[in-house]
Amino acid sequence: MARDANGFALGGPPRPSLAEHPTKTQCTTYRDALVAWSNYQDQHRPAGSTNLLPMSGEVQNLAFTCNLTYPATP
Repeated sequence: MARDANGFALGGPPRPSLAEHPTKTQCTTYRDALVAWSNYQDQHRPAGSTNLLPMSGEVQNLAFTCNLTYPATP
């Protein structure tokens, strides 16, 4: 499996083309995929790697575009 300089597998959940006003379903589907991908990556990185997923930009995008927190809060 190809990995980047931080030990993360290349790829990730498909990023939806969120419109200016995405639906709640689009947002939650993307957040759930991002959580699953991030958890998988964080569990399978090489020992000693300190960078955790997701990137802060993804979390901010969910907050500002979708008004969602990461990870999901009850």
